[in-house]
Amino acid sequence: MRLHSLRLRAFGPFATEQSVDFDQVGAGGLFLLDGPTGAGKTSVLDAITFALYGPGDRNGDDRLHSDFAAPGVEPEVALEFSVRGSRQRVTRTPEYERPKRRGAGTTRQAASVHLERFEDGAWRSRSSNKAEVADLLADEIGLSRDQFTQVVLLPQGEFAQFLRAADDDRRALLTKLFGTHLYDRITDELERRRGVAVKDVDAARDLLRAGVAAAAEASGVDALTRDELLALGPAEITHRLDAIAVELSVRHDEATSRASEAGRLVRTARAEQVSAVAAHERATGLLAAAAALQVHQATRAQHEVQVETLAAARRAEPVRSLLDTVREATESAERSAAALRQLDGDACPTGEAHPSAHPTGRDGEGAERLGERAAVAGQRAAELTHLVAREAGLPGVRSVVANATADLARAAAALERSSRRQDELPVEVETVDRTVDIARAGAEGLPVAVREREDARRRLAAACRAADLEAGSTAARAANVAAVDQHQRAVDEHQRLLDARLSGIAAELADALRDGEPCAVCGASQHPAPAQPALGAITADHVRAAAAVREGAELERACAVDALAECERRLAEAAATAAGASVTELEAEIAELATSIATGERCAAELIRLLARREELTAESRTVARVQAAALAAHEVAAAQFAAEQSRLEELTVELESAAVGQPSVAARQAALRRE
Repeated sequence: MRLHSLRLRAFGPFATEQSVDFDQVGAGGLFLLDGPTGAGKTSVLDAITFALYGPGDRNGDDRLHSDFAAPGVEPEVALEFSVRGSRQRVTRTPEYERPKRRGAGTTRQAASVHLERFEDGAWRSRSSNKAEVADLLADEIGLSRDQFTQVVLLPQGEFAQFLRAADDDRRALLTKLFGTHLYDRITDELERRRGVAVKDVDAARDLLRAGVAAAAEASGVDALTRDELLALGPAEITHRLDAIAVELSVRHDEATSRASEAGRLVRTARAEQVSAVAAHERATGLLAAAAALQVHQATRAQHEVQVETLAAARRAEPVRSLLDTVREATESAERSAAALRQLDGDACPTGEAHPSAHPTGRDGEGAERLGERAAVAGQRAAELTHLVAREAGLPGVRSVVANATADLARAAAALERSSRRQDELPVEVETVDRTVDIARAGAEGLPVAVREREDARRRLAAACRAADLEAGSTAARAANVAAVDQHQRAVDEHQRLLDARLSGIAAELADALRDGEPCAVCGASQHPAPAQPALGAITADHVRAAAAVREGAELERACAVDALAECERRLAEAAATAAGASVTELEAEIAELATSIATGERCAAELIRLLARREELTAESRTVARVQAAALAAHEVAAAQFAAEQSRLEELTVELESAAVGQPSVAARQAALRRE
C-alpha cells in the first residue's frame, strides 16, 4: 500500500484546509514528521486512519471536528492511495454539530463516506455506503483497524524507545505493541507439538520397520529382500508388500488346491486301507484254513483207514448179534430133530419104519423146508436189528441236521451283516471326512473372529468416549470463544486507555516541565504554553490496571485454549481408535461377530465330535474286518457240517427205506419176520 496525498479540513487541531503530498515528501524513500508537542503530528496519522476506517474508540465523531474551526465549516478528510496497482480515493466526513440554516441553535449532520477509483484518466465512484466501503477497503488493504494501527502506525513516543532497546527489550516491546503473547504461546505449543510429532514419527517409523520385518519374516522372504524392504520409503514398502501379498495369495491358492487334492487322495487311501485290511484279514483266515486243510489232508490216509474199519465194524455189528440167534436156532433145530426122531422111534419099536413116517418122503421134506424158512426169517430179522437201532436214532440225526441248518443260517446272517457293514463304513467315513473339512473351515475362523470382536469392543469403548467427549468439546469451544471475546475486549480496553493516555501525554509531560530545564521531547528550555490536563484524564495507573485485566484475560484464554486442545486431542484419539465408526455400527459389528463366534464354537465342538467319530469308524472298520473273516470261516465250517450231516441223513433214509421192503418201518418188518 502506498500513500499519495492527504487533505484535511476542520479536523483535529487544523482549522483550515491542509494538504500533505506524500509523493513529494517520500520521494527519497523516507520522511520525518517533526514539530513541537501539540503541532498535530499524531493528528495526521489519525486522519489517515479515519479516512480508511472511520472513527474509532479513541476519537468519537463529536471530537473530530476542530475546536479552532468556525462552527459552520464542514470537517472532511480525503486520502489518495494505491494498493495492488489501483489508485483510489476515499473522502470521509464525521458526524458534527452545525448551525441550523433557519433559526438559532445547531443540528447534527450525519457522517458520510465516498470511495472512488481512478480509471481512464478520471475518478469513478465505487460506493457511498459506509458498510460497503468498509468491506471494500478491508478486502483491498487486508488489515483490520487494530492491525493497521499496530503495524503501520507505531504509537507516538515508542519508536525512539524501540530503536534504543536491546534485542530482548525490543522483542518485549513488540510483544506489548502488537499483542503477540498468544502467538508466542501458539509458537511454543507448535514447537511442543512438533517435538511430539517428531517422536511420534520416529515411533511410527520404528513400528513400521518392525511391521515390515515381521511381514517379511511371515512371508518367508530372504534376508536380502527384507533389508531391501527396510531401506524403502513407506509408499515403496506398501507397493512392494502388495506385490508380495499377491504372490503369497497365488501360492496360497495353489497350496489350498494341492491340500484339497491331498485330502481327496487321503480319503481314497483310507477307503482303500479299510478294504485292504478286510482283504488282509480274509486272506489271513484263508491261509489259516488252507493250513488246517493241509494238516487234515496229511492225516487223510489214516482217516480213510479208520473210516473203512468203522464201516466194517458197522457191517459186522448185525452179524455179531445174529451169531447168537443162529446158535440158538441150530440148537432148537437139533432139539426138534431129536424130538422128531424120538417120535419116529416110538411109533416103530421093532425098528421098522413107521408106515406113515416117510411114506413118500414129503413130510420130512416139509419140515426141513419150514426149518429153513424159519432160519432165513430169523436171520433176516437179526440182520435188521442194527437198522432198527439206527432207525430209532433217526430223529436225533434229523435234529442234528436241523441244528446244522440253523447254525448255517446264523453264520450266513452274520456274514451278510458284516459284509453289509463293511460296505457301509467307507461311505460313512467319507461323509464324516467331508463334514470334518466343513467343521474345520468354520472353526479356523474362530480365533480371528474373537480378535476382531475384542478390537470392535475396544473401538466401541472409544466411540462411546468420543460421544461423551463431543459434548465436552462443544462446551470447551464455547468457553474458548467466551475467553477469546473477553480477552479481545480487555485488549481493546487496554488499547483505548493507552491511546487516551497518549492523547493526554502532553499534559502529563507538561506537568514535569520546569523553567530553564530542557523539554524531554523537543529540548527547549522555554515553556511558554504547557498543555493542561483534561477532566477525567487517563493515568498510568489506569493503563496498568487495564494491562493486568488484559493479562488475566489472556491467561484465561490460554487456559481455555489448552483445555480445548486437550479435549480435542482426547476426542481425536478416541475418534482415531474408533476408526470413524459410530456406536450403532460397532454394536452391529459386535453382534455379527458374536454370531460368527457362536458358529465357530459350534463348528469347533462338532469338529471334536467328528474326529472322535472318525476314530470310532476306523476302529470299527478293523473290528468289522476281523469279524467278517471269522464269520466267513464260521460260515464255511457250518456249511461243511451241514453238508456232512445232510448227506448222512440222506444215506440213512435211503438205507432204511430199502430195508423196510413194503413195511412202514424197519422195526415193523423185523416184527413181521419174527412172527413168521
